[in-house]
Amino acid sequence: MAKKVAATEEQNEIKEDVDRISPVSTEKTVSTEKTVDPPATTAIATASTAVTNTAATAIVKSKYEADGLDLPDSWDKDMQTIEDATQENVGVGEIQISRISIGQPTTKELAGERIGGWEGGVLFDNLNREVISIKGKAPWLLRKGVAESDVAAVHYLPFVPIMRLPSEYCLWPNKEERQQGQTMFHWKELDPMIQRVREGLWPPKGTWKAPVKGAAPPVTEHLNILGYGLNDDGSLRTGLMIASFSKTSFRTGQRLVSSCIAQRMSKLPFWGRVKWLFTEKHTENTQTWYVLRFADGPKLLEYGTDPEEMKDLFRQCFAEAKALSDPSPSDGDSKVSKGRYLQELYINAAVFDSDSEVGMQDGGEGGDTSGSTDEPAF
Repeated sequence: MAKKVAATEEQNEIKEDVDRISPVSTEKTVSTEKTVDPPATTAIATASTAVTNTAATAIVKSKYEADGLDLPDSWDKDMQTIEDATQENVGVGEIQISRISIGQPTTKELAGERIGGWEGGVLFDNLNREVISIKGKAPWLLRKGVAESDVAAVHYLPFVPIMRLPSEYCLWPNKEERQQGQTMFHWKELDPMIQRVREGLWPPKGTWKAPVKGAAPPVTEHLNILGYGLNDDGSLRTGLMIASFSKTSFRTGQRLVSSCIAQRMSKLPFWGRVKWLFTEKHTENTQTWYVLRFADGPKLLEYGTDPEEMKDLFRQCFAEAKALSDPSPSDGDSKVSKGRYLQELYINAAVFDSDSEVGMQDGGEGGDTSGSTDEPAF
């Protein structure tokens, strides 16, 4: 009897997944895979010599000798000297890291003349303005055995989460200010205990109370997760990126973090399993918007077509997570660890694109303890 109940529950779960993405076109498409060179060092880590030696992985001689290069015996030492000299000239303010953004009806590439490859619901790099999602049949449903004819096409990105970074608490322009052309936040904090943050969040995180039914709290919490985007074959599709969850997608971010933490029961680290990020279309009255969702994928070491490449990526994620967790005091501030310093460095280097909060639906329901609302996420 227990097995029958479990099977029924799994069938219901699959049906819910199918129904969830059914609004998306079922047109069969083939994506063009893009690749990026696996990073030999972490770009953000090079911004500070206080953390670089911990976070960076050496551009080792053996990696290039395997490609047929004849290199001197002093290669590893010389490369470290070159990297150190370069890092001395790099200012923290010069470093930027991309966020994963969603193509909304108000996104400039969609609101004006359409650009090839762009359509509602795509995931894109908010710095380079490049589409990074893949359009195709939902792979998590195909892996569950759902008939391909019953699976809709979605915009998705295989994502390897490395670590939950600090949340950002932002005061964004209200509706009137947005109509006047103001799009960037008034202020941003990383400390949830600061008074102006608490005054703008729902209890228990804050003290804000809705003056009228349906009012939205003024402060938005952005839940941030650092990771890599992959191609279907397991090769890197993006460099390090931050997936931010807020408003309607906030609970999705919470579930993603919970899923990664729960992997420890299976002796898997935070980055031990691939997650498929995808977008979901919503329409209310005359407004249409897309929110970020996720589905569990296979173990990282079992993903893709090249086991050695997956092992390299696993080790790279470990190196990143180790640097971000370094408990030793950072230079010049004994109260802040090197790991926390690096985490905040990543967050402050990840800029919001200018239209990231434009076109938000106003209103929302109370009782969201995250301080988010039922408004669109991006």
